[in-house]
Amino acid sequence: MEYKEDLNSKDKPHLVVKNSNIPSDRLIAQEILLNSESYHNLSSESKKKILSFTHQGIKDIKNHKKKILKHAEELIKQIQSTTSFYLKTLTNYHNFYIKIQETINNNTLPLKFFDIDDIENLQYEDLKKIVIKYTKTDILQCLSLVNNLEVQIKKCFHIDLIPKSMIQEFYDYDKNLCFIDSSGTLIEFFPLSLTYKLHNIEGFMNNDIGGSMCFIPGNKFFIYGGCFNDYSDKAYEIDLITYKYKKLANGIKRTAAQGTYFNDRVYIFGGYFFNKVEFFYNSSDYYDIKLNQWVSLSDMPVGIAYTTSVLLDNNTFLIAGSSRQPKSFIGTYSISSNSYSLMSDKIDSYNISVLIQDEEKVYMIGKKIYSAKKSKLGKWKKNGKANIVNSVSSSVIIKKRIAYFADTANQVFGFNLDSLQLKQILKVKTY
Repeated sequence: MEYKEDLNSKDKPHLVVKNSNIPSDRLIAQEILLNSESYHNLSSESKKKILSFTHQGIKDIKNHKKKILKHAEELIKQIQSTTSFYLKTLTNYHNFYIKIQETINNNTLPLKFFDIDDIENLQYEDLKKIVIKYTKTDILQCLSLVNNLEVQIKKCFHIDLIPKSMIQEFYDYDKNLCFIDSSGTLIEFFPLSLTYKLHNIEGFMNNDIGGSMCFIPGNKFFIYGGCFNDYSDKAYEIDLITYKYKKLANGIKRTAAQGTYFNDRVYIFGGYFFNKVEFFYNSSDYYDIKLNQWVSLSDMPVGIAYTTSVLLDNNTFLIAGSSRQPKSFIGTYSISSNSYSLMSDKIDSYNISVLIQDEEKVYMIGKKIYSAKKSKLGKWKKNGKANIVNSVSSSVIIKKRIAYFADTANQVFGFNLDSLQLKQILKVKTY
């Protein structure tokens, strides 16, 4: 089987066919290119390259379709299995109520389920708790199946044909860089014009710096912790349309820890607190947006502050931070196993300010710029100096291959993902 294009012909390019069983992908690619007027003016090498790229794109899409169908089949099996077990759990609920009803109709009561002193004041919610207590094994297994189902759904419909940096831009297409300063003013930076606007939040009296900040769904902005005269445990939600705020559940007192949003949760790793002596937290938490409550994660192997984190996939965070020790901590956190893995402790920087990911690489910026492949997070390469000494707790947004972020001194930076050059763009003054 052979195919070639007659590039010497003065007429419209055509295929010279030596075998009728030409791959359909190639035929489709040729049809796309031969119908393009600008194609005639390209060099032979350019034509071959474009044809190769087009063929690769068609092949990738076909492979992606196969993967989706494979994941979809597995997803259907899991849906059936989860539904079956969930119905079984509900049946157990139902039978438990029936048993209690039968005993009461027989003028008896199973006292092993009830406290005799509390029966007079029993409420429906109390009875529900009793039922849940004695079917909790089924409930826990059901929750596990639902969590696995959620992972499988995201795996099935994950758009892996698009570079992750572009996906990040899709998510941030309507967002500008936002952060809060020590006067409680919301600063909105516009990457396209390199200008900013100040927004006063009515009644918002937050003077803390170094708080955790990130975007959350519904055009809202999350802020938590920080320090002014004292360390804060307060969390707030700011509406980016009305510029009004809402008080959320308190966390622990901490500063210098970046917040990262994922799946209706804001994850916070480590942080700093001072009360006569320094505390570098090894504790981590997430704020559950739907439930308005904080949930503790397992402890990190070391206490760190000035933390920054990025979500590498639907299960894994990369975390970096430092303490007063000469070396820093770089590790991963697995959501499914609630555990950490050390990637490196050989970066001698007290201030690892921000992590930025770009397709298959991650950049770590502080006093210096480091990079590593996602497949080799234990090997970091030095790419130059940065001299950022303040903590970065704002979200990072990417526009046109430039990652923008702000530090606690209200300085806005832009990091070029192609040239790997860091530039201070401006410093915001709010007074």
